[in-house]
Amino acid sequence: MDEDKVSSVLNAIRRAKPLDLFLLSFLLLPFVFEKWTEILTKLGVSQQVMFTWLVGVLLVYAVCVFAFVFQSYRRQRAQFIRDQIVTYLQSKSLTMMSFDRVRARLERSYDDDYLDAVIREFPTELRHARLKGGRKGVAKVVEEDAGEEN
Repeated sequence: MDEDKVSSVLNAIRRAKPLDLFLLSFLLLPFVFEKWTEILTKLGVSQQVMFTWLVGVLLVYAVCVFAFVFQSYRRQRAQFIRDQIVTYLQSKSLTMMSFDRVRARLERSYDDDYLDAVIREFPTELRHARLKGGRKGVAKVVEEDAGEEN
C-alpha cells in the first residue's frame, strides 16, 4: 500500500464518528478471532491455551474500546468548552478574558489546569494570555491581516 493510500485511510478514520468506528471494529472482531484461531492452531497450541489467548484478545479489545470512548468524551467536552469561550468573547467583543471570568461567567468547575489543557488542545483557536495584575487568561487566536508582511 503506498503512502497516499495509507494517509487517506488514516484521515478517513480521524474524521469518522466514534460510533461508526466502534461498529466497524465490532463487525471485524469475528474475522480477528478467526485469524488468531488459525495462527494458534498452526502453532499447535492446546484448546485451553487458545481459549486463554482469545479471551486476552477480547479483553484488549474491551480496554481499547473503553479508552477510545473516554478519549472521545474528553475531546467533545473540550470542544464544548472552547465553543463556550469563543462565543462569550465574540458576544462581548473581547479578545481575551481571565480564567476567573471564565469561571464566573461560564462554569465554576473549570480549574486552571483544565483550562490550560483546553487551550493546548486547540492551539490554532485559543492561546494563553496574561492580563493585568499577572492573572492567567485565555485569548482567541487572531490571524494577522494578509496584507501585513514581516
